[in-house]
Amino acid sequence: MAKTTFSREELAALLGLKMQTLAAWHCQGRGPVFRKRGRRCIYDAAAVAAWLDDPAAYRAAPRAASTDEPQAK
Repeated sequence: MAKTTFSREELAALLGLKMQTLAAWHCQGRGPVFRKRGRRCIYDAAAVAAWLDDPAAYRAAPRAASTDEPQAK
């Protein structure tokens, strides 16, 4: 049976990248789309394959900028 999902560590090893590169790409809105499972990032094999075919067409959503404003109580 073929693998259908990859952890960030597995995908980084497969692509010859550091895990930090995938994390940085996420913050920049680059790289393959993934979903969170708890604290882990899970990459779908089909989404990774589509991203490898055309990286510009599959952009992850960039992280929302945080604000340092205190919450009203």
